[in-house]
Amino acid sequence: MALAVTGPQKAAADAFAIESQKDCCDAFSISLSRRSQERRMVVCICNAIREQDLKDALRDGAARPAEVYARLGRRPKCGQCLSFAQSIISRETATA
Repeated sequence: MALAVTGPQKAAADAFAIESQKDCCDAFSISLSRRSQERRMVVCICNAIREQDLKDALRDGAARPAEVYARLGRRPKCGQCLSFAQSIISRETATA
């Protein structure tokens, strides 16, 4: 026979269950959020190149920022993104 929990003990047990479920959902959301942020992360504002675009160009054979631009049919404009693009290329090629 199960004991019925009532009053403050029930409220505490319910709150714990809700918090535990919330923590699990938050962790899942953070994981999904990181993946979607990666797809949306802008590498080049001038040309609206996202990190995912850069990674797709790398998978298609690009190995340098200039090759990424060429594969995407764009040209560098201000050049501020080149070091960031190169760091992503280096990171991706190191893990490939």
